[in-house]
Amino acid sequence: MPVEPDDRLPDTVLAAAVRRVARGSRVSTVSAVERDRAIALLDQATAILAQEETPGPFWLTGLRSFEDFDLTASLATIHTYSPALGDANPFAPQVDLEVTADKVVQGTVTFAEIHNGPPWDTCHGGVVALVYDDIVGLAAMVGAGGGMTARLTVNYRKPTPLFEPITFRAWLEEHEDRKFLARGEMRHGDTLLSEADGLFIRPRGFPPGVTTG
Repeated sequence: MPVEPDDRLPDTVLAAAVRRVARGSRVSTVSAVERDRAIALLDQATAILAQEETPGPFWLTGLRSFEDFDLTASLATIHTYSPALGDANPFAPQVDLEVTADKVVQGTVTFAEIHNGPPWDTCHGGVVALVYDDIVGLAAMVGAGGGMTARLTVNYRKPTPLFEPITFRAWLEEHEDRKFLARGEMRHGDTLLSEADGLFIRPRGFPPGVTTG
């Protein structure tokens, strides 16, 4: 029988394997015969995984209830399946982050071939915005409780390179009742690549201190 989503351990090892396959499908130049052989093997893997599937609901952390969030726990448990930060999401970039004593979210993100945008060896701006949505939203959450994304604005200053660790910072700027304004930035070395600000609103009746990301 399918397991309940909150009983299932996030499989970061499987996600890492899928991430390697995703990269291979992006960069491989093997012959059509070899591609067909790879497709057949992938179809076998898909059939194995499809033997047991959860019907949902699908939560960012795999938890059934947002009341179960514990902000003192590892940050990896908050964004486990996030397409922007999640170790258990094979299409998320490599991210290392921490929250400082003054509640600043900071760390590094490294984008790969599957995140490529124009012109070459640069990250797609939409993927950059996706990461901002999570890190700025996380800053709003750890700063004062957070809420749902109402607006996210990204100002792109320079192209964001692939394969290089990009440092980021995000922090809560203002908080009034159910509204939270947070900001963030990304840099490559000393070069400012982009800046973002996000408005997050906690819905009425939504438990304080948690966010959907």
